[in-house]
Amino acid sequence: MKTKTYISDKISGLPKSEYKDKFWDAYMYLIRRGDDPQCPIYFKPLFGKKNWFCFMVVCICKLCHCQKILMLDNWKESKGARIEHFIAKLMRIEIEHYTPKEL
Repeated sequence: MKTKTYISDKISGLPKSEYKDKFWDAYMYLIRRGDDPQCPIYFKPLFGKKNWFCFMVVCICKLCHCQKILMLDNWKESKGARIEHFIAKLMRIEIEHYTPKEL
């Protein structure tokens, strides 16, 4: 069975082109290694709403079903990613750090 690995990094406040490439690089890294990537940029917001809180509820639910979390290079700049990191520590989800390649 593949390891479900959640990808975490800053999204809010960045242009889509900036975070999309980083998440894609991490996604492909996990695919090549044989994991089952859980990538928040592909999640749908709760109840079709597009606010931060509803999106975080979906992300936290997905994270809680993962065995690992992959923290990208600027996760500390993101309130949401810091929350995901905290929850991962509380739930004893394995935490790994990854710096995406320059694209």
